[in-house]
Amino acid sequence: VAVLGLDMALLSPIDLFEPGAMSSGCPTAIDIHSVKHSKDFIQFDKFSSSDEFPPSPDQGIARGSYDAMKIWMTGRFHHLDNYLDKLLDENMGVGFAEDRFLQDEILPRLASANATMNFDSSFCALDAMPNDSVSLTKCGNIDNNERILRQILHHHSCDFSSDRIVKKSESLNSNTANAIDTAALCTIVTNEEYYLDEWIDYHLGIGFSHFYLYDNSDEFDLGRGWLDSRPRLHQKVTIHSFPGIGMQMEAFRDCASRHGSEHRWMAHLDADEYLVLRKHSSVVPFLEDYCEPGAVSINWIVQSWGSRLHYSPEPVTKRFPGSVGVDGIVKTITKVDALDLNGIINPHFTLLTENYHQVDTDGNILDDALETAQRARNNRNLTNVASVYHFKTKSWKEFISKRERGRSDLSGEEHDEDRAVKLESARNGELIDANREDTSPWEMLKAVDPKYRFFESFSDDNWSQINLKHDRYGPAICCLAANDEAYIDEWADYHLALGFSTIYIFDSSDQYWMRQWGEER
Repeated sequence: VAVLGLDMALLSPIDLFEPGAMSSGCPTAIDIHSVKHSKDFIQFDKFSSSDEFPPSPDQGIARGSYDAMKIWMTGRFHHLDNYLDKLLDENMGVGFAEDRFLQDEILPRLASANATMNFDSSFCALDAMPNDSVSLTKCGNIDNNERILRQILHHHSCDFSSDRIVKKSESLNSNTANAIDTAALCTIVTNEEYYLDEWIDYHLGIGFSHFYLYDNSDEFDLGRGWLDSRPRLHQKVTIHSFPGIGMQMEAFRDCASRHGSEHRWMAHLDADEYLVLRKHSSVVPFLEDYCEPGAVSINWIVQSWGSRLHYSPEPVTKRFPGSVGVDGIVKTITKVDALDLNGIINPHFTLLTENYHQVDTDGNILDDALETAQRARNNRNLTNVASVYHFKTKSWKEFISKRERGRSDLSGEEHDEDRAVKLESARNGELIDANREDTSPWEMLKAVDPKYRFFESFSDDNWSQINLKHDRYGPAICCLAANDEAYIDEWADYHLALGFSTIYIFDSSDQYWMRQWGEER
């Protein structure tokens, strides 16, 4: 029995019912020639590494006897309710953890049944990537990955050229991969940790392969554990410390010169910009279709502040569905071969080497403008193929914080003067209201990363359905708060669930930012 998820297919060229077939030199063999149906196997990739069983995910496929597999797989469901009841009855103060469940309930049952589970590191996983490449993972001998992969593909008459094979595993640095058909994103950020997870998840979902984050903070904030706490991004994100004023263009030049050879295309998007594709499911085929002349420029669509006063811990793409509409400003994605490193002079476009051109999605050439700066605009306002949604302000308070940082592409007196004028404008509430609703980025995010659908599954209305049994004369909490909008929901929910009847929050900010928070809850 092969237990496979609905996103898995057994590709290996083996006949399970031919005696000796699986031990005849096939690199993905599991030996079952002695007794038919005597061994079962399943991919093991969920549990943390340990000196004890279960081992780390890179050790391959779990296999064992019929009795062992029955306990390991279906047996879990029979014991799950009992385990949860045990946690509640013993009031242990811990939540359900799958590895603890295995250690406490399943592994002892395996031992008592004299059943064992083993791991076969020669059985590999073949992963299909968004850019049509394939990656061989979870193999014991990484050096043989390409040879094994070619053998499998050849057996199945798969027409894959060498540049479509990505030699990758959990233990290899992504820079060793043959990434010729990949697109990367470069950006410079300062104090934007709240937004990066969503921004990266979104653009990973539409096919970007790597993200180069240039941390413009003086203290290298992102270098203090942000990436370490996100193992899923270790092979997808590179962080550089890049402090200073007006460093945006220097960061883009460094990104292109240092990492350009690893990719075919590079995009310079800010962390408040989201690329929406209307005719392609992935950025690679989009660029193959539209970026061949050298660089493709895509018009902004600017999103409104939506009358939001302050930050709330929800996705940006969900919080701001209101749109101001299409803008003449463009952002540009460029073929690495066409880049003129000395021509990276503007965040909206770059100068190209000879015989290459900057075009829009209709094929119109934009780099024949009389003035170079005009290449940052395309007044045709094209949106039928792709758009870059610019969440320019977010909420009022977030917009003030953005203006306090100043523009990262200006320096010296120009930076200071621009910052002073725009900061005053932001503090005076000079914000543009929406004239229509456009939820395209939010719908795309839910499609490419379904975990974000959670934010639609629970709202404040659900509290009316929960009987918290509060005593109107029960204990209360008083709290003095300022600039705590990111944390107050969790804190309040926790203590209400714990049995406090009332929470009094005193907002000590000058602008009384939390008035909207209270009105909406």
